[in-house]
Amino acid sequence: MIPNVAYRGSILRVTEIAADPAVCQAACRADTRCVVWTYTQPKGPDQPTRCGLKAVIPEQTPDACCTSAIERVPDPELREPPIVPAGVSDAVRGIELQGGTYHYFGGADATMQACQAACQADGQCLAWNYVRPGIYGSDARCFLKNMNSLQVNGPCCVAGFERQAATNPIPAPAPPVPNSAPADTALSLPQGQRPRFDTNLLGSDYRQFALDAGEWALCQSACKTESACLAWTFVRPGVQGPKAHCWLKNKIPPPTPNACCISGIERTEVR
Repeated sequence: MIPNVAYRGSILRVTEIAADPAVCQAACRADTRCVVWTYTQPKGPDQPTRCGLKAVIPEQTPDACCTSAIERVPDPELREPPIVPAGVSDAVRGIELQGGTYHYFGGADATMQACQAACQADGQCLAWNYVRPGIYGSDARCFLKNMNSLQVNGPCCVAGFERQAATNPIPAPAPPVPNSAPADTALSLPQGQRPRFDTNLLGSDYRQFALDAGEWALCQSACKTESACLAWTFVRPGVQGPKAHCWLKNKIPPPTPNACCISGIERTEVR
């Protein structure tokens, strides 16, 4: 057993158990599909204790909440992420997207190609996640996302990123804005402000393109040369595909904390 460690994602099964990691370990050993388990201790006297069983070995994260262990070596095909077939673009192997699901499907129709096509055809879909057979069940699964999701490394999945902001998003609570940069402040920031690291400006995109070099200054330069561009967001390589991406904006959205990105405001917005 490894104390203070959690294995995130790739949940085969979650059960509520007695407050004892050994019970979780026994449950994994009794299920031949289980290779890893994570025991999550209760947060309070009336809170449940959970045991998560996993069919692959996902990302290991230090966390005082949990105790974990590896019980078996997974089959060889479950040790590496699925191969991305030809014709599927901007897909990243080994990324599980947690949260933000509004629709999913499984069975024979849940191919990687079908997953990407379903997301591209739906204006509210920002990203998709293909989960290989044997993770959540015997069949593959396709999850469509209309909100930002937590990215977890693991051999279960392939993630695809189709849009930075949905064209017709369903109503959702506005993301929190840091106290140091409220939404209204963004409208009056001076030209040439220094870039905001670990910040995403969601929405108001009028053009986006991939960058051959992973340099945020290239995105800033593109915005400076286009009079329609008020702000920009540089998305780091590996988030929306192997290359970095640049999103140019004709309005100034409120800033959202996110390690995916670097953003900047080049011109003030005329009301």
